[in-house]
Amino acid sequence: MEITPYVQYESIDTWHLYQEFRSIPGNKMDVEMRNGSTMTTDMMHNILHTAYKLVGRAEMTRSH
Repeated sequence: MEITPYVQYESIDTWHLYQEFRSIPGNKMDVEMRNGSTMTTDMMHNILHTAYKLVGRAEMTRSH
């Protein structure tokens, strides 16, 4: 998975959620955004929710 060098994160919390997303065991989901885009915390919550469901850990989505 490559990180687009020009994606901005809404806050440090958003960055931490992205790092959590990247560390989910068995996660094969990828996120692609246009250069210059901003990843919001709400977007990252939705992505995490989906990623956890895809690896069969829906219970993890409740904390986000």
